[in-house]
Amino acid sequence: MKGYLLDLDFGRWETLLLSILPSLVNIGIFFYVSIKLPQNRTNFSFSAFVLLGGLWQLCDGFVHLSISPETALEWYRMEVVFSLFVVPYGVLFTLSSSRWYKKVSNSLIFIVQFLPAIICLMLVLTRQDQYLISTSFHWFWIVNPKPTMATFFIYSWLALNTLIMLGLLWANFVKSNESQRNQSLLLAVGFTLPVIGGIMAEAIFPLVFNLDYLPITTPLITTFTIASFLAIKNNNLLDYSPRHQWGQIIESMNEGILIVDMEGRVMYANNMFCELLEYGFDEIKGEIAHELLIEDLEQRKYLENVIIERALGHSSQYELLLKTKSGKKVWFIINGTPYKDRRGKVIGSIGMHTNIDASKRAEARFKAIVENVGDIISLSDKDGNVIYDSPAIEKITGYSAEEMKGQPIYELMHPEQIDEAKVILRKVLDNPGVPYTRINRFRHKNGHYVWVEGMVTNLLENADVNAIVSSYHDVTERREAEQKIIQKDERLTAILDNEPECVKVVDLNGNLLEMNPAGLKMIEADSAAMVLGKNVIGLVYEEDKLLYQELHNRICKGETGTADFRIISLKGTQRWMESNSVPLKNAEGEIYATLSVARDITEIKKKSDELIGIKNRLEYSESRLKQAQAIARVGSWEYSLADNIALWSDEACRIFGLSSNENHLSIQEWLRYIHPDDLNNVVREIRNARATYRASSIQHRIVRKDGEVRFINSESRYDYDNEGKPIGLYGVVHDVTEEKLAELKLKNLLNVTNDQNNRLQNFAYIVSHNIRSHSANIIGIVNIFDKEKNENEKEKLFRMLQTSTNKLTETIENLNDIITIQNSTEMQKIRLNLRDEIEKTRHAINSILLGANAKFENLVPDNITVRFVPSYLESILLNVLTNAIKYRSAERELEIVVTVENLNDFILLSIKDNGLGIDLKKNREKIFGMYKTFHNNKDARGFGLYITKNQLEALGGKIEVESEFGKGSTFKIYINEEN
Repeated sequence: MKGYLLDLDFGRWETLLLSILPSLVNIGIFFYVSIKLPQNRTNFSFSAFVLLGGLWQLCDGFVHLSISPETALEWYRMEVVFSLFVVPYGVLFTLSSSRWYKKVSNSLIFIVQFLPAIICLMLVLTRQDQYLISTSFHWFWIVNPKPTMATFFIYSWLALNTLIMLGLLWANFVKSNESQRNQSLLLAVGFTLPVIGGIMAEAIFPLVFNLDYLPITTPLITTFTIASFLAIKNNNLLDYSPRHQWGQIIESMNEGILIVDMEGRVMYANNMFCELLEYGFDEIKGEIAHELLIEDLEQRKYLENVIIERALGHSSQYELLLKTKSGKKVWFIINGTPYKDRRGKVIGSIGMHTNIDASKRAEARFKAIVENVGDIISLSDKDGNVIYDSPAIEKITGYSAEEMKGQPIYELMHPEQIDEAKVILRKVLDNPGVPYTRINRFRHKNGHYVWVEGMVTNLLENADVNAIVSSYHDVTERREAEQKIIQKDERLTAILDNEPECVKVVDLNGNLLEMNPAGLKMIEADSAAMVLGKNVIGLVYEEDKLLYQELHNRICKGETGTADFRIISLKGTQRWMESNSVPLKNAEGEIYATLSVARDITEIKKKSDELIGIKNRLEYSESRLKQAQAIARVGSWEYSLADNIALWSDEACRIFGLSSNENHLSIQEWLRYIHPDDLNNVVREIRNARATYRASSIQHRIVRKDGEVRFINSESRYDYDNEGKPIGLYGVVHDVTEEKLAELKLKNLLNVTNDQNNRLQNFAYIVSHNIRSHSANIIGIVNIFDKEKNENEKEKLFRMLQTSTNKLTETIENLNDIITIQNSTEMQKIRLNLRDEIEKTRHAINSILLGANAKFENLVPDNITVRFVPSYLESILLNVLTNAIKYRSAERELEIVVTVENLNDFILLSIKDNGLGIDLKKNREKIFGMYKTFHNNKDARGFGLYITKNQLEALGGKIEVESEFGKGSTFKIYINEEN
């Protein structure tokens, strides 16, 4: 195989020059790029493209150096293999160099570029591609693909990708900025030359000008490689050093970069800037930045001055509040520098925008808190000199923050406290981060002293603070109050001794320190000595000890509180106490005890328990009332004339289909639930009752929210005040739906019974009349027959007897059919296709229809079905249709049209004809009677419509007729599927 592939003639200098030499150039560029440049996506794509291109060119040269056509064919197949991956890597290189790869996912590139290449590779390796080899005077062998499916797919895919790459290169040139335009043009022209040159030399020249084939497509690929190499050397296309890759660096920064021209119009913004301001670059490009992004007029004027500074070549840093696309305001710190062209002329400004919104707002919040809080916040250096004082300093001491700045804090203190303050300062300096509580006296600007209490903490080592932090609040009033308490101790003691409530002082451990005489009396102690020093919790009822202890703990922490608990006196008496407790503090502000004032609420608790019992009983009674209303389905309501609102009980709400929280309704809202057919009657009854203030009782229907109709019986009475004036109404609503439905059902049953009685009377009449007539006739004939001697006459009488007997038999059979219908309502009903059943009947009487020359139209759709007894439906259709044929008009051609309509409760089947018609003014009441005929047809029995009516009514349906004498009839058959 090796010798077979090396069957080459290296003496052909044209081939060596056109193919081998360009391939060596490509391979050399591959080694340069791989060794000299860092490895990255773009560099790797270009390296792979150059290497595969060089191998492609080398294989192409070996095709033309081959001595035998077999060797040329093998090298050509290897050339195709390399070409399958040259173009995909070229597309990948184009996307990477133009930064369009960010818009295209790796999975899409693989599916669109490399997956088809792999499929084509498999076609080549499995020899699915076919080629035609011909000889050339200069180039020895020319290989052309045969038009097979495999070769068509391979070369179509290569051509398509070549056009894609060509389009991407020129599109990159069109969209490139000034700094990228030269390299973009170089790449686009470099790839266009092999495409156009190859088409000219290998297609147009041989086909149009009959010139010899010139294989220069593959060698011309080197022009693109060289163009790319020049872009690398001159324009730093693939050099990813910081100097030449500002674009990628800027796009990867966390700061927003904005470049504007001297008018402030946006020239460039990186992705981070666009994300921070919520704009796409296309939306802000060309816009005046400070007009779009800044609302504050002062900041706009400041920006105009900044632009002037940029023109002078000055840089600056400043803070701005910018408006995002959604209207949100964001603080940025901006480092701005002049933007210069290659000649050093300032053409705009570059701004690096750092989002400081969180810190700015935190600063604003902190400043607002510090400046508005009532406490003095002070920062001082290690020597105690003031760096900063919050505005509260002036409110408390009269000195402004500016007056205090730089002054030693000792200047404010009372002379007696200065030495102590200096000792505290040394402790603070020796213990960073440890807070020290202080009570000081500060000299007011007016000359008097104020008491302040606060904390001092050394935060000099905190880089963000670098100061001693002090916070003080004014406690002058409290200190003065404490002094007054001390001064009035004797007076207070006298008061406590005579105070009727229990007053006690308890230390932090719960031990009793003091208790007034009233308290001692409540706990039934003969003297204070019996309880002083003992823990008070021992007097608390066992179940309330936890409650008392929690209250005591809260007071010890500085809170105030109240609690109700039980105590057991020294003599076993149980009392309820209501205790109000506060903390007691010493001169330094430290809590040392709790003070409680407690009163005996035992009697109040008893009354409260009685009230709770009454309340529970009322709630129980109300609950039982609700249960009783629910069982009886009776709701109650109260209506106020003053505010036009009715308060409904839960059961009243349930009857109307409302939730219990919808129990406040105006009369207008209530009327909306009244059935429309009953509304006028209800309104009339309300007006009549209101006119005379009389009680009323109304039975009506309501329509609930869910559409259900209920029958209601409403009764109401007027309510009067002490002066006899009506102030409202109260009443009940009773749900009588079940009773009403039962009443309606009974009424329907009575109607059915009456109908059955009528039928029974009719049947009895038929039996008594028809059978008696036939039997009387037979008896008369028999009597004559016995007396007759003439044989001929006897023969006539016998035939008459035979005829009467047949008539009697027919009558009995008809009566039997009627009885069968009335007793067969439970016959099995099945689902029948109505159109099919009509067609079956039509076929059954087809000969009659043809004999009558009748036109029959069945307009019933295919999808209409009914649940019916099959034999009944067949009988009904036969009776109605044969009647239409039997009573047709001799003056016109018979037309029968069958239609159907879906009503709410019935399927309506209409059979219309243009026959003789019936005079309904005379015959409407007897048209469906037994043996009723309306024309002189000899074969008319008057029994078919009677049977049809009975069959339909037995199954819950009915039949009606519309007819005009001389014009025709329409029989309407109502089929009830449910009954």
